[in-house]
Amino acid sequence: MAAKWTRPRGVIIVPDYCLPGVFWDIRDSLERNPGWSELSGAMAAFDPGDSFNSIRPSVPGTGFLILLAPGQVSIGPRSECF
Repeated sequence: MAAKWTRPRGVIIVPDYCLPGVFWDIRDSLERNPGWSELSGAMAAFDPGDSFNSIRPSVPGTGFLILLAPGQVSIGPRSECF
C-alpha cells in the first residue's frame, strides 16, 4: 500500500524483511515492478541455493530493507503496485 503513495525517487523502509513471507512478497513485487530497486543490492545478491545465508538487510545489524521508487510515474494499461 505504501508504494501507491510514495513520490518518485521516494523510499520505503520495510521492517522484518528476513521473515519468509515478507521476503518473498518483496522479491516478487520487485520482479513485477522493474522501476523499483533495493538500495543495497541485498535482493540482487540472493542465491536460492543458499537461502538463509544470502538474506541480508539493507542496513547491517537490522532487519530493514530499503526500497527506492522509480524516478517517474509510469502509467500503463494496468497499474500494478506492490
